Amino acid sequence: MQNDGLNRRSFLKTMSSAGMLAAMPEAALGLNPDGGPVLHEIAGPGQETDAKPKYSIKFSVCGISHDHIYGMIGAVQRGGGVLVAAWGGEEDKLAAFKKRFPDVKIVATQDEIINDPSTQLVLSSQIANERAAIGIRAMKHGKDFLSDKPGVTTLEDLAAVRKTIAETNKIYAIMYSERLEVKAAVKAGELVQAGAIGRVIQTINIAPHQITQHAGDEIYGKILVDGVPQGGLGKDWSPSETQSPLMETLRSEARGVHNT
Repeated sequence: MQNDGLNRRSFLKTMSSAGMLAAMPEAALGLNPDGGPVLHEIAGPGQETDAKPKYSIKFSVCGISHDHIYGMIGAVQRGGGVLVAAWGGEEDKLAAFKKRFPDVKIVATQDEIINDPSTQLVLSSQIANERAAIGIRAMKHGKDFLSDKPGVTTLEDLAAVRKTIAETNKIYAIMYSERLEVKAAVKAGELVQAGAIGRVIQTINIAPHQITQHAGDEIYGKILVDGVPQGGLGKDWSPSETQSPLMETLRSEARGVHNT
């Protein structure tokens, strides 16, 4: 079985008569030259690093249960956001957050974030089924809200969010990182919108996902494994598996027919 990787590489390279695959790096073929699995990769900033943001706002974080919060913070900072305060309910997550942002004020309660008059925008990657309630409170206190995906887990929460948007005229946004922070996905969307690749008739996503991010990462396991009370595995993955294909096929609706 030691030659399995080499045989697979040779097979994939011979699949292209034009030799395109032969010019691709091993990583593009799913082969790690170091022999180990590729666990995590992060796309670079979506804009030039020396570009000056046009606007500046103050934002805070209310909930850091999922590590997507770091990508969300980075995106807002690149747009001119200034992080002023944060709240987190998990001690291990909070310790890691403090190391990443040692100068940011850490508060003891959600209310301190929600009631802070200097905060214009609230970010949250709190446990999935708790995000809508945080967002509704933020909007009612005059703040826009950016949620990790999924931003809503029940139809009742969706109705409440829509009602609050109408009442407050505030923004309830959801960060689809796979769609908005991955350069290849952004470029694919541009090509589809421009009609450069014709009519898309099928998309396929073969993206394995690890169950835990780090050893002992209990809260992430709860989000993905324990089921409906925390949002559940399907609710954490389904937004990415649905939203990107909708964009790529210029559709506005999708219907789930099977989930395993």
